[in-house]
Amino acid sequence: MKKRILWALFRKKYYGIVTSVSIGLFIIIALVCICGLCMSRVDVPDKAVYAISCFILGMGGYISGITIGKNKRCKGIVSGLICGLWLWGIVTIFGIIAVRGLFLGAVLKNFVFLCIPSVIGGIYGVNSKIKNPPY
Repeated sequence: MKKRILWALFRKKYYGIVTSVSIGLFIIIALVCICGLCMSRVDVPDKAVYAISCFILGMGGYISGITIGKNKRCKGIVSGLICGLWLWGIVTIFGIIAVRGLFLGAVLKNFVFLCIPSVIGGIYGVNSKIKNPPY
């Protein structure tokens, strides 16, 4: 049974989603670490922290959308939205675990700043040029 589940994840159908969500999460974690280090060195106002967190979520979603768009080469809006929803679910689960509570404002903010850039990235990834065309 475990072999079947792992095999389904690495098939072409699910490989793009798993890869792009993983890359998006890596980008989010890396940017959080870098920006957290920079903010610990300098006194940053609360509004700037909010803007930086929105930027980090947007970049993670955008890179995830570009990755899935370049991988699938069709249906950029749907693929980007699916990727953004997966990222939103994962970020929401980790947020609930970290904060030990659910705040509707934060959940909606995460939804907007993950799904919209992910859809835009999916559209851009589908419409970007192929470096090595198959023909």
